[in-house]
Amino acid sequence: MKRVVKILIMSLMVCFFVTSTLFISNLFMGVAVGIRYYFMLFQFGTLALFGTLFLCNVNRIFIKKRRAPQARVAKKTTNTKKQKQNISRRKVS
Repeated sequence: MKRVVKILIMSLMVCFFVTSTLFISNLFMGVAVGIRYYFMLFQFGTLALFGTLFLCNVNRIFIKKRRAPQARVAKKTTNTKKQKQNISRRKVS
């Protein structure tokens, strides 16, 4: 669900900036278009971009995450008792 909301917010932001840029550029160029046109462009653009991004990322959205098994770190063991061995030595004559 988080990924779907993330895609929706991203598409809203992109369409808002595109629509506002188009609105400002049309003001400077003197194009007379009603404000309803920009709202409609914003709504349909957002829906189209959301649908496209959603369909492109369907596998990534609904795939189950695999949990990697955690590697166990072997602890170093130290012997507290030293093994004493009887070493038999030969006499060298």
